[in-house]
Amino acid sequence: MFTLPVNDLLTALANVSMFAAKKDKDREHLTGVRLRVTGPNLEVLASDSYVAAQGRAAGENIGGNFTVLVHPTALKPVIDALKANLFTTARLDLTEHGLQFFIGPDELLLTVRTMDGLHRYPAAEHLFNVPVGDSAGYIHIDPKRLALLAKLKEYGV
Repeated sequence: MFTLPVNDLLTALANVSMFAAKKDKDREHLTGVRLRVTGPNLEVLASDSYVAAQGRAAGENIGGNFTVLVHPTALKPVIDALKANLFTTARLDLTEHGLQFFIGPDELLLTVRTMDGLHRYPAAEHLFNVPVGDSAGYIHIDPKRLALLAKLKEYGV
């Protein structure tokens, strides 16, 4: 079980999920959002193969590490519930029924089914090994993807 502030979870899920591929018959795993809990960290990753987005949040892990892939439309009710419970806490737990979210002081339970294709997802991680500093190059962003960047929010404020 992983516990963290709602605002941090909301920021990671809302900002990253919009970068998942909308449709991809040949690479259906890219239509998913990967959530990985390792130690005290949650990492959320999504990619449409052109842009990769990553969100991170710190919390308390008392149940062990896990990695799952979920569809962004399944996260919409979770994101809505998180928005309604700002400045509280949330817990994540992986069970045989899916990824469970316990949200707010009343611990509203929402269960999200996991997707297949997690074994194909590590290829997206290499997109984050980009050089920084003087050796970094320029990046070209088309207007459609720039519009997505404009939608990023910080729910911790």
